[in-house]
Parts: sequence; C-alpha cells; structure tokens
Amino acid sequence: MLSLIHPPPLLKSTSVRGAARHAMDSMRAVLVPWLLVTVLVTGAWTQPHSGDGEDQAFPSYGEPLVPRVERSEGGLRPLYLFARSFLRAVQPNAFPGDLLARVMKNGTADEDVPELVRYEAGYLVCFLLAVLYLLFLPITGAALLWRHCHPRGAAADPPSPARPRWNPGDLGVAGALILTTLLLIIGVILAFASNSRTRAGVRPALLHLEVNLGALEGNLAAVPQEIESVLEQYSIPKAAISRSIEEMDDTVGETIIARLQSPFQEALAAFSTAVGDSSRTSETLLSMKEIRGSLKERQIELQYNLTNLKASLENLTEVCPGCETDADYSETESVEYWLQSIPPDDEFRHHVKESNLTFLRIRRLCSDQLAPTIEDLLSELNHTQVLLRNSSQGFPSLLSLRRAVTDLRASVRRAGGPLDHYDHARWAVGVTLCFVLLVTAVLLLAAVSVGLPLLFNPAVYSRCPHARLERTALWMFQICILLMCAFSWLYIIMVFITLFLGGNAHTLLCQSFTSGEIFPFLDKQEDLFTSLLNHSTPIPLRSARIFRGCQRGESLFLSMDMDQTFDLEKFLDPAKYFTGLNETLRDVSVSAEGLKLLSDGGREALLTYQGIDLESYPYDAMTQLLGKPVVKQNLLDLANELEEKAQNEAVDTKAALEEVAGRARLLHAQTLLQSADAANMSESVKTLKIISQSYGANVNTTLRRFNLTQTLLDLQVPLISANVSRRTLESGEQQLLRYLAWARRTILEDVLGCGWLTRSVDNIYTAVCLNVVDPWNGFWLSLGWCCAFLVPAVFLSLYVTLRLPPHPTAQLQASAACTGYDDPDISLKKKPYDEKEGESHRSEEKPKSNIYMTLSELGDFND
Repeated sequence: MLSLIHPPPLLKSTSVRGAARHAMDSMRAVLVPWLLVTVLVTGAWTQPHSGDGEDQAFPSYGEPLVPRVERSEGGLRPLYLFARSFLRAVQPNAFPGDLLARVMKNGTADEDVPELVRYEAGYLVCFLLAVLYLLFLPITGAALLWRHCHPRGAAADPPSPARPRWNPGDLGVAGALILTTLLLIIGVILAFASNSRTRAGVRPALLHLEVNLGALEGNLAAVPQEIESVLEQYSIPKAAISRSIEEMDDTVGETIIARLQSPFQEALAAFSTAVGDSSRTSETLLSMKEIRGSLKERQIELQYNLTNLKASLENLTEVCPGCETDADYSETESVEYWLQSIPPDDEFRHHVKESNLTFLRIRRLCSDQLAPTIEDLLSELNHTQVLLRNSSQGFPSLLSLRRAVTDLRASVRRAGGPLDHYDHARWAVGVTLCFVLLVTAVLLLAAVSVGLPLLFNPAVYSRCPHARLERTALWMFQICILLMCAFSWLYIIMVFITLFLGGNAHTLLCQSFTSGEIFPFLDKQEDLFTSLLNHSTPIPLRSARIFRGCQRGESLFLSMDMDQTFDLEKFLDPAKYFTGLNETLRDVSVSAEGLKLLSDGGREALLTYQGIDLESYPYDAMTQLLGKPVVKQNLLDLANELEEKAQNEAVDTKAALEEVAGRARLLHAQTLLQSADAANMSESVKTLKIISQSYGANVNTTLRRFNLTQTLLDLQVPLISANVSRRTLESGEQQLLRYLAWARRTILEDVLGCGWLTRSVDNIYTAVCLNVVDPWNGFWLSLGWCCAFLVPAVFLSLYVTLRLPPHPTAQLQASAACTGYDDPDISLKKKPYDEKEGESHRSEEKPKSNIYMTLSELGDFND
C-alpha cells in the first residue's frame, strides 16, 4: 500500500531491465512494512490470567483485547474472490523469499532482474495486452472520427423495397449489444462500489494499524515490566514466611505453655493445697499455743480461788466436795516444737510465685535460644529473593521486536497523512473515470433503447416524426463510440496501475500470509530476533510454529522454544530456594535445661513441712483432757444454794454466805472462760489432726506433679520446638509453592500467553487485506470488466450505426402517413381543430397529396 506514495516507474521505463529494477524497488517499499507487522505479530508476547493462592492475593495481568475489526466486503465478496482467482492465474509463482531477502539486505542488483522478470511475467503479459488495448481502441476511434468528418462520396443506397430492412443476424447483434450494455452498467456500478469501499477503508485501516501496533508496542514493553512485577510479588510470600519465622519463638513458647498448662496447673494447685495446709497448720498451732497459755494461767488462778472458796465454806460449816478442778490444763502438750519446725508462710508463697513466673519464663527462654536461628532464617530468606532475581537475568529479551514495532509505528504515522492524501487523489480519478463510464453506459443504453426498434421496424416512430428519433439514436451511438474510444486509454492505464499494485500487495502480503509462505522468509530475518538469538545456544525459531501455536493457545515460551535457553522449571524449582532454609531449620533446638518449675528452696520447704511429724501430737489424750469439765461442781448452782441459805440465817452468817455466793459466781464466770478456751483448743486439735492426716500426701502429690511436669518440659521442649519449626517450614513451603505455581502460570499463560495475539492478527489482516486490498483489487477488476466490454460495445454499436443510415425518403413517407401532408414541416406547424373541420379538410387535401406522390413513393408507402 505504501507504494501508492511512490508509484512504481515501470511504465515510464524504456528498457525491460530498468523496468524490472524499478518494480523491485516498488515491491520492497510495499513489502517491508507488512513483513515487520507479521514478524511482530508472530513474535509478540502477551499479557494476563490472574492467579491467586489460598492465603495470598496476587495481582492479575493482561490488557483488554482490542476491539475486533469488522469486515466491509458485504455483497462484493464474489467480486473479491474472482479477483483473487485471477491474480493466482496471473502470478502462480511461489513466494520469492530469497529474492526479497537479498533486496532487503543489499538493494536491487543486476543479477536479481532476471528472477524478478520471471516472477512478474504475468504482469508483463498484462502490460503487453494493455499496450495493445491502448493502441487499438484510440486508433479505432480516430479512424471512425476521420470517416465521420470525411465521408466517402454519396450516401449509401436506400434499401430496396424488395428485401427486408433486417436479417436474422441482427437478432444476435441486438441481443449481444443489450447484454454488453447491461454488463457494462453492472461493471460501472461495481467499480463505483469497490472504489468507494477502498476509500472508506483506507483511513480506518491506518487507524487500526496505529491501534494494533500501539497494542503490540505496549505489550512488548510490558513484558519485562510484568516479569519484574511477578518477581516483586515474591514479597507477598516472603512477608508471610518472615512473619512465621519471626513469630516462631513465640509460637514455640505458646505451644509449650499450652501443652504443659494442664499438668503445671495441677502441680501448682497441689502446691497451693500444700501451702494452704502449711498456712492452716501454722495458724492452728499459733492458736493452740495462745489458748494453752491462757488455760494454764487461768488454771492456776482458778485452782487458788477454788481452794479459798472451799476453805471459806468450811468456816461456815458448809461442805463443797466439788469445789475443785476436774481437768488439769497445765498438762496440755506444748506445740512450740512444731511451730519452730514449720516453714514460714511467706516463704511458701514466694516459692509458689516463683514457680508460676518460671513457667511463664518459657517464652523468654524460647525467644533467647531461637533468636540466632531466626536471624539466620531471615537472612537466608533474603538470599532466596536475591537468588530469584539473579536467576531471572537469563530470561530471553524481546527488545529487538519492540524496537521494530516502534520503528514501524513511526513509519505508519509518517506515511499515514501522505497515503491518505494520495488515496484521496486516486479515489477522485477513479470516480471521474467511473462517472465518464456511467455516462457512456447510460447513453449507450438510451441509444439501444431508441435505435434497436428501428433496426427491426423502421416505421416504429412514424407517428411522431417531430422527435427525429432515428437521427437521435444514430448520434447517440456515434457519441458512445467516440467516448469509449477517447477514454479507453485512461481506463486501461488505471486498470494496469491498480492491478500491478493491488496484485503484488495481495500475493506478496495477504496470500503469502494466509498460505504460510511468508514464515520461512521471516525465519531468516535474524535482525528482527536479535535479542532472542543473543545466547550461547541459538534458538531455531520457526515463525509458522510460533503463529500456529498461538492459534492453538500455546504459550510463546513454548512455541518460541525459549525453554532451550532458559529452564523455567529449574528457575521455579522450590528446592532451589528452600535448601538453605531446610539446612538452617535442621539445627533448630530449644533446651529447658536449667529451667526448674519447682526451685530447690521450694522443694526443701515442702520436705521440711512434710517432716514436722504432725502425726506425733497426742490428739486423743488432748481431746480427752480438753473434754473434761473445768470444775466438778456447778459453781452457779452453788451460789444459788448459798443465797437461799443466807435468807434463813442471821445477819452475820447471811452476809458471809452472800459474800461466798458472790465469789462462787465470779469463779463460775472464770470457769466459763476456761471451758470456752478448752473447747476452742479442742477444735484446733481436731483441725490439726485433720491436717496431719493429709498434709504429707498433699506434699507428695505436689512433688510428684512437679516432677512429672518438669519431665514433660524436658522432653517436650525439643520435640515441640522441632515440630513448630517443621510446621513453620511447611507453611513457608506452601506459601512459596503457591507463589511459584502462580508465577509459572502467570508467566506462561498471562505474560507470555497468546490470548490477544490472534485478535491483533485478525485485525491487521482484516483492516489491510480484506478492507483495503480486496476492494482495491475489486476496483481494477470492475474497471477492467468495463474495458473488456467496451470492445464489443464499440463494434456492435458501429454495426448498428451502419444499419441505421439516415433516409430522408422514408422520413417523408412516415410523415405523410402520420399527418397526410407531403411537407413534414407543414404537418408540424398544423394546429389542432375540431373533428368536422378535420374531416372536411382531409377530404379536400387527399387529392392534393395523391397528385404529388410518385408511383415508387406510393409503393414504398404501401409497403
């Protein structure tokens, strides 16, 4: 198509060799842009399908597909198919790949001309036929014009009355002329339609080329950016893995605590029980010590007072055998030994708190021991990202293709304006020629409509002689002949130029692309694949395989055999990136050595408490002693009796008895206090007895459970740390596997996919070949159609003009038959009148007309 900007100078050359060289330059100007488009299309990289993992939200890649270009062939498809068939007959040679390669590399050389001539032999034949046509019709038209201006002597003899005006051959001539006229009109209509269709497709084709080349350029530029973006998405699993690694120490600590929480709480509960026993033991012993002191003190005073009371009663001649103590509380067992042996409560509470803090310190222990490992793991993880980026440096580059697309797009932009301008000029010339053809065809149709009836019935227009239709038909035929001969050279020149350009555009571009002949040629253009071939191992590129693979939905990575220079499976191998992490995690170890849930002090305190031997306390004897009454006789009853006796005694005796009764009441109050203390001490003894029955077992339970928990701690910590590290590694592997699987799918299916490639190919092919080249070829075919039917139209029209010579006598006879006057001018000037006047006038005029008519004229008239 770009050859329209610089039309090939083949017709202007005077030598075959020079014409061939110019034609080669023209084809080069036309073919190079299309080859670039095809190379870029077949080598383009695509965008894409989104992938996402279970826990990761990776971005999606892929540009929206460009809108599909609609075909504009409509009802002209048969015309386009006929044009393609004609071009296959004109140029049946194979695609000249080697010739084009030499021309594109070194330019046109003399040794290439013979091969070019052989390839363009069909167009040379068409050129010779065009030259013959160019010479024949104008010369014929000039001869007819000379004959019309310089007739040879007298006119032809009028037809004899004895023979008919037409013969059977005229029927064939008439039919052929009618058919030729109709076909000529059809050809003009098709020429108008295809010319307009071509003009309507050029500007949209330039726009579609710009859009699709822009899409190609954008996608090619996006490939390295998207590869880089895919690599940057490693930060997503890296962040998740880093978070797992950083939380591994807390996870180990929390897991250990969770796993040992139940046995430790049981041990701590047993410890608390033992501490409770110790606390209650201390409280009970202290209480017993205080009560024992009170009892002993009160016992002495009470015994002294009772002795005095008994002596006073004896002085009053009263006997009180029960006025003495029954229980001797001075005999109660001392608890001083046990009080001194039992550990203090504060010490026990301190050991309980210490055990709890020690258990909670497991987190800190794990954090301190795992800190170096975590640092090594994070460093190794950063190294895997560096390794991933370094491994991607060997990925094949598409820079050369992007540059080619950029250059081609710039060329299209530069050539778009001039190309549209020249196509507008071509369209204007085509419209002008089609309009002249249309006028000629319409004039010929009018001449056929008016003249052919005269060929078979000369008197057909006898009733309207004023129209002079015979002479009009003759002149229309003559004008048609002159127009056809005068403009035929323009038609044939236009036909050959458009045939040469459109035919080569179709065969070298469109047909070679659809047949696949262009692909071997593209395989030899190493400069277009420089960035792909710049490897120690060259890639045997096959354009056909690339394009067919894209049509089947394959990835360009596979169809372009990039796996021969870049091992994607090795690049995305998880073992490559997890080897260092595995080796680092293999040495993970957490030890609980030195961590004692029950300190030595706590254990010693428990053992000390257990060894105070509460069982040795005389619980039964003390219970029996404390259970005796304080005084054998009820002193309150004694006081009441003395007061009753005092009422019957003399004053002195009465006073003495009342005084003794008062002392008895006071002693009774003391006995009540003593009884209360004895009861309290008895309860303490019972409590202590209960404690003595379980405190040893509680201490044993505490020690046993702490020993069990400590054993579990020592055994479980390494196992738990190994298990947590293994789970962390598995989680990291899953994160990395999801990322690598997503990266592989994204690179193959999205970044290097072919989803938009076939759309771009269809758009470029439709916009250029179907919407421009096909209408272009339809135009020259329609115009050539008209040129072909101009030849029979000229000769058939010439035959009809010779069969319809002007004949004045016949015109006079037709005029007389029509009006009744010899002079047709009189009949034309005659005004209409009423019927009666017409009849009388005709009756008067008939003899006059008969007088002036000869016998021969009369015979002709009757005929």
